[in-house]
Amino acid sequence: VMQAPNGDPRRRPLDINTPTLHLATHYNDDLAPIHARIVARLQTPNDKGIVILHGPPGTGKTSYLRYLCSLTEKRKLFVPPNLAAHIADPAFINQLYNNTDSILLIEDAEQVLLRREDGNALAGAVSNLLNISDGLLSDCFHIQIICTFNTELARVDQALLRKGRLIAAYEFAPLTEPKAVALAAQLGQTQPITGPTTLAEIFGREADDPTMPDMLTGANKRPIGFGR
Repeated sequence: VMQAPNGDPRRRPLDINTPTLHLATHYNDDLAPIHARIVARLQTPNDKGIVILHGPPGTGKTSYLRYLCSLTEKRKLFVPPNLAAHIADPAFINQLYNNTDSILLIEDAEQVLLRREDGNALAGAVSNLLNISDGLLSDCFHIQIICTFNTELARVDQALLRKGRLIAAYEFAPLTEPKAVALAAQLGQTQPITGPTTLAEIFGREADDPTMPDMLTGANKRPIGFGR
């Protein structure tokens, strides 16, 4: 995880809890081909590019991001939302120099990705992301970037979405009704589902029963993960 004591970005090792996801069960079917493309690129040495994962809270973005991290041996650099502004700092670029062929994870990345023409206060950060993902810096650092956010893709700086720079963009949505019904039945739930439903809503229906094992971890105490 990236930290910035006294404004100086630096890296501190941190373990990531990996959920045991079943993509066909926990996500809509249109994720499968996108997932295959993302994994193939993340497992390619000295690659570059950006992955954008967006959608409403509770649709499983964070859990999917954790799952992705388990599928590649590359070093991951997690940038918390409060440090997003430091992406434009020279000290941050120095950290990338010391961590080439890594994956940069930016969660809740709205403020970093917003269009520069809309008066984004972090326009310098956007410029750095452009260079890191497919500019001169990408030739030096071989950094791949994964960003998650809740806003609409239309608000993202269009330069980040250009062919050659963008690996994939995927919008997480509530599970379709058939998917939601099947998952609820697998969890032993009897309450009816009558429309598209988020993962958070489905798993939240069991929150009052702490003795029921978590489907993802096997533990009785359900971890945070489907809250985004």
